[in-house]
Amino acid sequence: MTTQTKYKIPTPEEMLLAGLHIGHSRRRWHPKMAPFIFTQKNKIHIFDLYKTQPMLETACSFLRDVASAGGQIVFLGTKLQAQDIVETAAKKSGVMFVVKRWLGGTLSNFDEVKANRDKLKYLMKGQDEGSFEKYTKKERLLIARQVNKLRGYHEGVLEMEKMPQALFVVDAKREKTAVKEAIQAGIPVVALIDSNTNPEGIAYPIPGNDDAIKAIDLVVKTVAEAVAYGYKEAAEAKSSSASSVTGAVGRKVEVVNLKLEKKPEVKKGKKNSKSPKILNKSNKTNKVNKTNKTNSKRGSTR
Repeated sequence: MTTQTKYKIPTPEEMLLAGLHIGHSRRRWHPKMAPFIFTQKNKIHIFDLYKTQPMLETACSFLRDVASAGGQIVFLGTKLQAQDIVETAAKKSGVMFVVKRWLGGTLSNFDEVKANRDKLKYLMKGQDEGSFEKYTKKERLLIARQVNKLRGYHEGVLEMEKMPQALFVVDAKREKTAVKEAIQAGIPVVALIDSNTNPEGIAYPIPGNDDAIKAIDLVVKTVAEAVAYGYKEAAEAKSSSASSVTGAVGRKVEVVNLKLEKKPEVKKGKKNSKSPKILNKSNKTNKVNKTNKTNSKRGSTR
C-alpha cells in the first residue's frame, strides 16, 4: 500500500521540458556520475531522468520526515540564477537559507559564528531603537557598514540557535565548503548535482542540470513543497495532542467537582446522626436536676 502525499513529484516529461536532463560537456564530467548518465549528444552528457525522478522522490520524503519531526533545515544556493528561487522557496516553506555567501565555519565552528549572529541582532536592535543616536556621524556610519556586512552572511540563518538536521544544496560542487562541513558534522546533505560533481558523501543526491533556471526552479519548488507539507503535519500533530491534553484535564476537573459535591452531603448526614444523642444527654441532665430540686425541697420541709 503506497502512502498518499500532498506534494507532486514531477514526471520525467516535466523534467525534460525544464531541461533537467542536460549535463556538462564530456571533458568536464566526474566519473562517479556515470551511473546517472543515459547517453551523450554533441559531446554533452544527458541524464537518465527515470533515475533522477525516484531519487528526487526519496530526497523529498527524507526532508518531509525531518520537517514533520520539527527539525531545522537550511536551503543553500549562492549562484546568481539560484538566489531568488532559493530565497523565495525557503521563506514560503518556513526554513532558513543562505543565498549570498556561505561563511566558513557556520557548521564546523558553530558557537563562534553564532556569537557573530548575536552581535548582528544587537546592532540591528540598536538601530531600530535609536540607541546609537548619541554616537558621532562617523561612528554611526561604521556601525551601518558592519551591519550590512554581517547581514550578507547571516540574514537567512539569523535565528539558527542550534545545528540543523538537514542541508539542501543547489550545486554541490560550488558549495563544497558547506557540504564538507555538513558531512563532518554528521548532517545529511540533499543536493542537486550536475555531471561535473563528485557525489561521494552526499546522502541524497539529485542528478540533474544545476545551471538552468527552469531546472533549478522545478527541483527547488518540489523540495520546498515537501518540506512545507512536513511542517504542516508537525503543526497538526501538535494541535491534536494539545486538544487531547485539554480534554483529559477537563475530565479530571469534572471528577473533582463530583467528589466535592458529595462531601458536604456526607458531613450533613453524620451531623444529623449524632444530634439525637446530644439531645438525649441534655434530657438526662435536665431530669437529674429536677430530681435534685425536689429532694432538696422535701429535706427543707422536714
